[in-house]
Amino acid sequence: MERTKAREAAMKLFFQMEAQGSFGSDAQSYIAEHMEEYGAMTPNDCAYLFTLGKYLEEHKEEIDALINEYSKTRSTKRLPKPELAIMRLAVCEMRCMDDVPTAVAIDEAVELTKIYGSEDKAPAFVNGVLGSIAREDA
Repeated sequence: MERTKAREAAMKLFFQMEAQGSFGSDAQSYIAEHMEEYGAMTPNDCAYLFTLGKYLEEHKEEIDALINEYSKTRSTKRLPKPELAIMRLAVCEMRCMDDVPTAVAIDEAVELTKIYGSEDKAPAFVNGVLGSIAREDA
């Protein structure tokens, strides 16, 4: 599986975890139970998903606080779940994946939003929020 597909699988898992209220449970176990649904995974894909899941589990409140800070019009409670999952994924990549440049994490998030976003303006919104977070991290 290529990284773009693994990223899409991670977004779907994050979406499922939010929809099912699975945060607070063991993210590693949840990911292990559900990742077969997304196709053949290489050991690198599995490591990528587990790293992101662990980071999100440990830093969810911090990540959501960042999204809330820069999403001036909507809180994480009011954001459409696909956009929330995508932004959480991108922030995790920006913060814990040394091999993923920030610009790539943002670009891939925007591309995912074009596919899964809930409205036409969603890609620009996601780009703006993630760009602001990236500037803070710089």
